[in-house]
Amino acid sequence: MFFLFSKKKLIELDEFPIGNILQDNNILACSKRHRNRVFKMLKTQRQISFRGGLESTRVTNQVVEDLRGLRISDLWLAYDHPNKEKPLIKAVNQLSKYFKKYKLRCYVLIGYQNDTIEKAEYRLRRAWDIGTEPFAMLFKDKNNTKQSKEWRQFQRLWARPAIIRARMK
Repeated sequence: MFFLFSKKKLIELDEFPIGNILQDNNILACSKRHRNRVFKMLKTQRQISFRGGLESTRVTNQVVEDLRGLRISDLWLAYDHPNKEKPLIKAVNQLSKYFKKYKLRCYVLIGYQNDTIEKAEYRLRRAWDIGTEPFAMLFKDKNNTKQSKEWRQFQRLWARPAIIRARMK
């Protein structure tokens, strides 16, 4: 999820655990060879969950085709910054042709420097309007400084699907 803020080099494992939950938010940044190996393994799985938060700018037609061949239960995208709205819209448009509503979910990063609750709520509502089910994720700095009570309460409102759906009706 914090790909935008990370400067570390990606490590591609030769061996990885077999399973149906992919929590790697950088899978689309990996080499095509590595991604193909992961997707080949996933073809043998059911109820696949991409929980890492795929970076929308890396969703291409080829990626969508690769995903279509998998039995996906939910797919998470990342909306880490206001300037990532256009790539999110494009990714959702590409993916929504093949994935039904509520299968597309979206981590929306909130509470980073110069963010406000009003701006964060706007991004969360936009993520809904664009066609994803948003999930607010509080920013953590390098020192893991605890966010204010106001931010924590706000985040809880946007972290429960039933509450989100009720609020958006």
